[in-house]
Amino acid sequence: HYAVPNMPGATPRTSTMALAKGNIEYLLAIAKDGLENAIQHKPALATGINIYKGTITYENLGITLELDYKPLKEVLI
Repeated sequence: HYAVPNMPGATPRTSTMALAKGNIEYLLAIAKDGLENAIQHKPALATGINIYKGTITYENLGITLELDYKPLKEVLI
């Protein structure tokens, strides 16, 4: 594992294409069904949501900022 955050900048076209290819199915699902429905059909989307409707939904972010956190499932209800 080589964890250097700016390495994709060395090959911008290739890295952009890889990023788009990896995300297109999620973007299309959100565009077609809306975010809340897309999360139901593609649960992996939920892992990328840190704040939803003004509520922190990612526990580590709440801890780091010393702010209240609520699981995304509770916010979606």
